[in-house]
Amino acid sequence: MDCGAAVVVENIISSLLETLSEELVSPMLLEFARKEQLHNHFNNWQTILHKIQAVLQDAEERQFTVRFVKIWLNDLKDLAYDIEDVLDDFSTVALRQKSKEESQTIIGKIRKYMYSFFDQFTFKYSLAAQIKEITARMQKVAKQKDELGLIERIGGSRNRRQQRIPSTSLVNKSLVFGRESEKDFIINKLLFGEEESCEVGVPVIPIVGMGGLGKTTLAQLVYNDDRVKTFFELRAWVCVSEEFDIVRVMKTLLESLNSTASDKNDLNGLQNEVTEMLSKKRFLMVLDDVWNENYNDWMALRSPFEAGSPESKIIVTTRNQQVESMMGTVSAYHLKEMSYDHCLSLFAQHALGSTNFDNHPNLKVVGEAIVKRCKGLPLAVKTLAGLLRCKMGYHEWEDILNSKIWDLPEKNCDILPALRLSYYYLPSHLKQCFAYCSLFPKDYEFQKDEVVHLWIAEGFIHQPKGLRKVEDLGSYVSKSCYMMHDLINDLAQYIAGEVCFRLEDKVNSNGQYNKYDVFRKFEPFYKTKCLRTFLALPVFVPDLAVECYLTNKVFQDLLAKLGCLRVLSLTGYCISELPDCIGDLSHLCYLNLSRTRIRYLPESLCALCNLQTLDLSHCKKLTKLPQGMGNLISLHYLNIVRTDNMTEMPLHIGKLINLKKLSKFIVAKGNGRRITEPKGLSHLQGQLSLFDLQNVAKIRDVRVANLKEKRGLDDLVMKWSSAPNDIQSEVDEFEVLDMLEPHQNLKKLSIFFYEGSKFPSWIGNPSFVNMVYLNLCDCSNITSLPSLGRLPLLKDLHIERMCGRLLTFRELSKWEKWFQPLKFEAAENVFPYLHELVLQSCPKLVGDLPNLLTSLIKLSIFECPLLTAPTLSLPSLRELNLEKCDERFLTRLKDLTALTRLKIENISNLSCLPEEFTCLVSLQVLEVEDCGELRSLWQEGARFANLSCLKRLAVMKCPQLLQLIDEDKELPSSLEYIEIEDCSNLVKLPKGMQKLRTLKDIHIKWCPKLLSFPSESLPSLLKNLVILECTSLQSLPKGLVHDGSSSITRCHLKQLEIVGCPSLLFPSGELPAALKRLEIWDCNWLDIPERLLLNSRSLEFIRIGNCKNLGALPHCLSTFEHLTELHVNQCSSFEYFPESGLPIHNHRALLIFECENLKSLPNRMHDLTTLQHLTMFDCPCIEAFPESGFPPNLLSLTILGCKQLKLRCAMWHLHKLTSLKDLIVGDFDRDMVSFPEDFTIPPNLVHLQIQRLPKLKSISEGLLDLISLEALDVWNCPNLQCLPEKGLPITLGVLDIRNCPLLEEECRNEKGAYWPIISNLPRVRINYVDIR
Repeated sequence: MDCGAAVVVENIISSLLETLSEELVSPMLLEFARKEQLHNHFNNWQTILHKIQAVLQDAEERQFTVRFVKIWLNDLKDLAYDIEDVLDDFSTVALRQKSKEESQTIIGKIRKYMYSFFDQFTFKYSLAAQIKEITARMQKVAKQKDELGLIERIGGSRNRRQQRIPSTSLVNKSLVFGRESEKDFIINKLLFGEEESCEVGVPVIPIVGMGGLGKTTLAQLVYNDDRVKTFFELRAWVCVSEEFDIVRVMKTLLESLNSTASDKNDLNGLQNEVTEMLSKKRFLMVLDDVWNENYNDWMALRSPFEAGSPESKIIVTTRNQQVESMMGTVSAYHLKEMSYDHCLSLFAQHALGSTNFDNHPNLKVVGEAIVKRCKGLPLAVKTLAGLLRCKMGYHEWEDILNSKIWDLPEKNCDILPALRLSYYYLPSHLKQCFAYCSLFPKDYEFQKDEVVHLWIAEGFIHQPKGLRKVEDLGSYVSKSCYMMHDLINDLAQYIAGEVCFRLEDKVNSNGQYNKYDVFRKFEPFYKTKCLRTFLALPVFVPDLAVECYLTNKVFQDLLAKLGCLRVLSLTGYCISELPDCIGDLSHLCYLNLSRTRIRYLPESLCALCNLQTLDLSHCKKLTKLPQGMGNLISLHYLNIVRTDNMTEMPLHIGKLINLKKLSKFIVAKGNGRRITEPKGLSHLQGQLSLFDLQNVAKIRDVRVANLKEKRGLDDLVMKWSSAPNDIQSEVDEFEVLDMLEPHQNLKKLSIFFYEGSKFPSWIGNPSFVNMVYLNLCDCSNITSLPSLGRLPLLKDLHIERMCGRLLTFRELSKWEKWFQPLKFEAAENVFPYLHELVLQSCPKLVGDLPNLLTSLIKLSIFECPLLTAPTLSLPSLRELNLEKCDERFLTRLKDLTALTRLKIENISNLSCLPEEFTCLVSLQVLEVEDCGELRSLWQEGARFANLSCLKRLAVMKCPQLLQLIDEDKELPSSLEYIEIEDCSNLVKLPKGMQKLRTLKDIHIKWCPKLLSFPSESLPSLLKNLVILECTSLQSLPKGLVHDGSSSITRCHLKQLEIVGCPSLLFPSGELPAALKRLEIWDCNWLDIPERLLLNSRSLEFIRIGNCKNLGALPHCLSTFEHLTELHVNQCSSFEYFPESGLPIHNHRALLIFECENLKSLPNRMHDLTTLQHLTMFDCPCIEAFPESGFPPNLLSLTILGCKQLKLRCAMWHLHKLTSLKDLIVGDFDRDMVSFPEDFTIPPNLVHLQIQRLPKLKSISEGLLDLISLEALDVWNCPNLQCLPEKGLPITLGVLDIRNCPLLEEECRNEKGAYWPIISNLPRVRINYVDIR
């Protein structure tokens, strides 16, 4: 551990010192130094920093043996951060001085911050003090450097690395698990694959993946395969490794080819000899573990390989994507994690000498947990197994499970060295970036652009001159989002040490978000100096599943103390405003308030002249931006997507000339924010939405906006208002749109509510070679469309209310004919990439559709009743959706051999499907819905032999349907799922269903005339049977209930759901033994005989509701060892549980609702040690609980509406329930005046809800004993008026009060007596309204 932390300190310091050296010579700081006469000080600092940098390598190596050197490094790290803070202060002053010189007028609130900062006397005094302190500390550190005898190291490796054993071509196949499919894929590429185009040379196949995935092992398997040995005349294996030496590689290669050692060291001679040996030979070369990214080195290495046969191949293994791009000539194979089952076998083999745990069952659970922790990384699996080899003690295995990778003995553990090697090869500034990622929890999905913004804000990455896109800075991240492997996350934490830390993950152990962040959570911040990042999690989740609340004390007390913050993210918190002190955070570069309830921003925010990123996306209550936004001169990214309540832009937004992202601009009326504002924003990139274009006052303003010069924009939205204008604009909308022509780099264009009669010529111009998406919506006056088929890459075209992978026409009420203009150069070039075509709401459309849609995969036609196109051949079509069309259109479709999914809906005259539809040889899913005239699914005499792939059949809302098929026919035998719903005249089901050997699901719903199932038994493999609202159904399918005398094979049914079948009676017999889930609802006369469930001991879930005849549950219930949940609802005759009690082994939940005659809970409740959730609701006849008490391991307990219950809470023995987290009580002791009684509630309770106690007057001091309480709900207690005098638990996050008028008055905002107590809670809610 000490070793890892020490190495990290050196790397972080090295990066910091490099950054400081760059800052000291930055033009702005040099100009500031000239004005303030600081040149000598800065030069002195620069000299000292260079001297310190020179001895860092020596210090890094000596800290292992000299403790004072390690202390010196830690002091140096603190000093480096403090210097950076001071330099940032100076830069901020310089930036503000520049801003002041350029602006003659400053808004009042900005003036307050800026003028106070420029008070000359105070500033000069502060400046001198800071310089004096930093200089003294630097001189002290420099002096200590000499006293410690640190010297400059010249040459040698910067980091001491463990020497790795080079790989060889040999592999023990008996110790390799999985990877068969991967091996076959690579071999097929070597032997049979058609090569992708490469400019020169032998095809190179890279195998790419993170360290420890098994790239070398896969290459070894391929290399030693008999097929490969036979095909290639020569094979050679070279381990290149991280130290690239072309002479060594060539010698190794030569020795591998001729099996003799070479003493040559002359590269020319070696390469000539290799060239001669490979000449015209078919060879396979494996270059294992390549790190070198130098293209010239690779070109020099590969030159002898050109002499070989064209069928020769080279395999390269690397974890570096730059190497893949540089060396690979065909698509790389990206190796994935190994499957869990194979990892488990690998682990058992190395740990136990066997592929399973049969001889060591006591170690199976902990072994499986260790393997899961490895997340598919074979090296980790093998290494941890090796540490446990011959160790059979459970606690030894548990220690390994709970250990961090850096706690494992490195001499026996290859994981950390293997992963750390990738870290060492990162550039210096990226090492800080990697360590920064330790802030995020495991299984966290990163958005690349947002992470890059954070890195820039922290100063890890600087914007190079001439860089157009910030995405270029993150080019080493290949995807837009990604997730770190758990062990890589561990490595990041190891690397970061104490520099980066998490207070806690917002996701708790149950996978749920912690909703309420109380002040106690943030107390550690008071102990930190110079905190730079305050990052709420989750940061990049698109839509939060829950709302999160933050204590107000963070704003009132803490935020002002965090003066060194560079990053502040409060995303997802339910906050409505920011304090004015936000303007004091002068170093702040990144502010994320996305998905908050913020309504407005304080003007003081505009003093943040270093702010680069401001994320306000999805702030749906935000109404406006501060008027001084133009003063944020460093702002690069302003994200205001989905700020729907914001109706205007602030003044002078055009002054933000560094802006790269402006997600929308709203054109104001009159002389407000005009369309001219974006004219100077030449660096804009990504998406820009222009709203309220009807407010354009002068056409020359549009010309000034100059969109055509904004090369970085690739997604443009133009939107006029949908509301009728009181005053019509005098500007022609056609001219406005014509002048808004963008640069030809545009990829996506959307136009909404344009009222011109035609589109300008630039829309559809083939010069827009990158256009892939075009959306024209609500352009009501358009009479003709441009020739959009000429856009060469157009894939998605939407035309609504007025063609390409998605082509959508919607609500074109007057469109009569599809016409292809003669001016198209060649008909075959029309929509060559069209994958999806949608026609919707075109009531007059008749005639031909395009007949050259050979790439069409999906066709959807909705509400086109007159469309009866001639024969249409669609050989590539896979999905067809037809709704409200002429039934004759179905007969026009031919060559549907690729069709896999067919949905027909609301075809009014359709009486049966065309005969041609029985020849759909690839059809897998058939859905027919809302066809009022459908009487039979297919024509009489139809054959189904060609429907051999049909798996899913659904027929819904067809009231005239009498039968699916002829009585003498059988359904396709391939069916797996049948659903028949809302077919009110269906009286029988098809015969022969028992022959459907693959059928797994039958759902019959709302078929009121169905009397019975066919006389045959159910299919033997049927798993799920759902019968819903079949009111006339009298009997269940034959064979479902086994009477013991029948020879019928028992079915394998696992789920049976029967709802709303009042005529149904169970026959005598037993339900299937395989049954796991049973639900019976609204079967009034149904009883459950003892024998029915006698054999159903596999049941895991039982729910019985509204069965008024049910008097008791079967006695055999106690023998159901797999039962986890039991629900009994609204069974008015139900009085007692079986005397034998409930099953005790796996039972997790017991819920009893509205059983008005139930007298008591089950016997032996205390034996239900696995029960976690118990709910009793509206059971008024229960008078007492079992004397033995509740199940001891309950997590949640709800007792409501047990009105006869007189037992005092103290007698419930709840204090014994040490695992209880959630308690809901009420309507049981209507005379109670105080709750809770002292020491009657378990202290670890997290949620307490009290309701319907009419005489309750006070919440007692006993509440303070609940040291983990997060949520308190008090509902419907009309006389309650007192909270505990000593306050509320410090862990409390939310107080929810409903219908407690006396208490509500005492908690009113700023007026109530209890407001000082509750005002710092993250959330206070009264009668469904948040008041805090």
